[in-house]
Amino acid sequence: MAIDIREDVLITLENDIKRISAEIEVGLNCNGFLFLVYNPLELGGEIIEGDSRHIYDFLNGLSFRQATILLHGPGGDFKEGLVITYAFRKKFLTYRSFVPGICSSALCLPVLKSDGLIILKDGTITQLDPIFDYEGKPKRAIKHLKDETDSVLREKANAIFQYSRNEIFKLIETKPSLYDEGKGELDYVIKTDIINSMMNQNEHSDDVKPIAFEYLPFKVEFKSDEALRKSCDELINSIQQYLIMTGRRYCIGTTAKTTMNAHLKDKKMEGSLLFCP
Repeated sequence: MAIDIREDVLITLENDIKRISAEIEVGLNCNGFLFLVYNPLELGGEIIEGDSRHIYDFLNGLSFRQATILLHGPGGDFKEGLVITYAFRKKFLTYRSFVPGICSSALCLPVLKSDGLIILKDGTITQLDPIFDYEGKPKRAIKHLKDETDSVLREKANAIFQYSRNEIFKLIETKPSLYDEGKGELDYVIKTDIINSMMNQNEHSDDVKPIAFEYLPFKVEFKSDEALRKSCDELINSIQQYLIMTGRRYCIGTTAKTTMNAHLKDKKMEGSLLFCP
């Protein structure tokens, strides 16, 4: 029986994802490689409520306790980003974040709670501008902090913004976190500077606004490796192709195998890739 060409392409993409992720693990010289890639193309794939349940189930079946986690995507729901962050922190004794491309808004939260950060040349971490729902439409808090046309929207934006600041304080003041104690005392002034740099309440922009990590007291390793860059581009491209073809938003995967049960399936499911349901 001939296999459907669409299914055949998906199988090829899955094999490519597994092969390339193994190459990246070798290139990073790490034991325990994981990737969480959202799809910013066409679908506007962002973190939404409920994502953390599936990601937690995937993590729960992993045997390794140290990881390097590749993060790529446009962000999304702030509270859900927090839950995903604490799921990583609960699962792994130590983990490094790895940003080869774009890591935006709520997807920055796992970075802040990691033990270290690797950024490839041209890798970008952007301003964290929390999204909230207002009258059935997504709004960005910083964009509406000074809204002069709708006082209710302005008040809600300010409340969300302050809540987000408080939660980021909690992330960086408790260990482990990306904050580097060796570069200064962990005091209120430094934490405030970090949050001001990441959230920048004086300016919202729909353009990518990179955060200058080299000027902040974080444990960051900047890499310039063309072979690693090429592999990362190929991995992200293959995942995005798969997500677009299947109408999904994200993929979490690893070079190892995991057993997923709980509410994902009626029975156990073994594998190394989990795509958005």
